[in-house]
Amino acid sequence: MRGVTLKIEGGNDFVIVTARMLSALICRIQGLAVRRFTISVEEIMPRGLEQYLERLINTNRHAAACFRYSYISEDPITKNELYRIVRTQLEVLEMDRTACFQSIVPADAADGDILFHIACTEAFFRVCKDSALRLEYICREGQREIIHRYF
Repeated sequence: MRGVTLKIEGGNDFVIVTARMLSALICRIQGLAVRRFTISVEEIMPRGLEQYLERLINTNRHAAACFRYSYISEDPITKNELYRIVRTQLEVLEMDRTACFQSIVPADAADGDILFHIACTEAFFRVCKDSALRLEYICREGQREIIHRYF
C-alpha cells in the first residue's frame, strides 16, 4: 500500500494538532465534492482535549519556551487562542513537503462556535479522497501515527 506522510513544519512550538484531529478533518474532506468548505473547530477538537491543552499550555507557558507561542500574547490563553494555535499549525501542515491547505480563515458562527473556512490544495484533496492510500502523521518527536479514515 502506497503511503503519504503528513507533518507540521516550522518553529519550536509545542504541536497540539493530533492524529485524531487530522483524522476527523480528513474524514470530513472525504465526503466533500469541492475543496472549499467550512467546519466548526469543535468538530475536529474533542472538548476534553481542549480543556486539557488549555491547562497544559497555561501551566507551562513560563517554564518552557515551546509553550509560549510568539503570536499569542494573551495570558492565560483561552479557547479562542487555542483555536488560533490549531489554525496556525494546520496552515503549515505539509504532505510530503507540499502544503495541504491554500487558506484557513476563522469566522464566528451565530451560536458562538468558531468556524474555519478551509480551502484544500488540489493534491491534498485528492489524497484525502483516495482510500487506498495510507496516511501517516509524523509528530514533532518523530513518532509516526497512522491516520484512520473513520471517526
